[in-house]
Amino acid sequence: MALTDLKVPSAERLLIAGLDELKTPPRRVLCTSVGRAQFAVECIERFADTHVTSHFLDLYPAGETRELLEEQGTHVEIVCTADLPSEEYDLFAIPVSRGGERDLTRDLLQQGLDRLRVGGTLLAAVDNRKDTWLHHEIEKLQKGITRIPTRWGIIYRLTKKQPLKKLRDFSHEFAFRDGDHLVKLVTRPGVFSHRQLDVGARTDRDDGNPTGSTCARLRLRQWRRRLRGGPPRGKRACTRRGLQPSCARLYCRRGIAQRFGRSPDDIAVRRWFNR
Repeated sequence: MALTDLKVPSAERLLIAGLDELKTPPRRVLCTSVGRAQFAVECIERFADTHVTSHFLDLYPAGETRELLEEQGTHVEIVCTADLPSEEYDLFAIPVSRGGERDLTRDLLQQGLDRLRVGGTLLAAVDNRKDTWLHHEIEKLQKGITRIPTRWGIIYRLTKKQPLKKLRDFSHEFAFRDGDHLVKLVTRPGVFSHRQLDVGARTDRDDGNPTGSTCARLRLRQWRRRLRGGPPRGKRACTRRGLQPSCARLYCRRGIAQRFGRSPDDIAVRRWFNR
């Protein structure tokens, strides 16, 4: 299978069209993808001497994209991390699908604009001709947005005029009980059932793609029984950083391990998605 055999998602196709709106060719580009980095490939083909980084939150699409690009000899840097790379860029581009995760989109928009140099460009595209939500979310970050309506959706362009004054924290903490034990869960956008405990997390079944809270619950029980090793089939794993007998603190982030806590009672969770 070649990259050209894959259908380009509507939002990503709109984002590619948005390249025509750039006034100067960017030297460093950071983008996300709802497909297999088709926008990143287009940037490489259009602009000579441009370094392009395509960011993914899930290991499976990141690995598949890397293989596809290596087969056709396209030099795009594929990264799979919990947060966007912390370097400075000239262009940040994000495709947004109708019905996507709102908190995750807000988080990525804020991070992307923060990574831009002053004078850099944010490009966003949504496959919804009647969109107002994405427009308002970008305007909350900075004024001066340009709206470009098309037949298939809307493209937004924004030039960064000044650094962001404040970065919003999108993580959320709540607690749930597992028998006699209290587990405090801190989730970030992108984790399944963000901001609340999914009802299915209270079952012991392993369906191959559990929530972070399910993973934590099962793993904590293993620790109490003094068992070692990861959960079945290696799809996700927990790393112990210390555990109190009655209360543990859990930090979840989609895609890759991310430790936020500073106390010895923290637990970091690494999750692999098998989609």
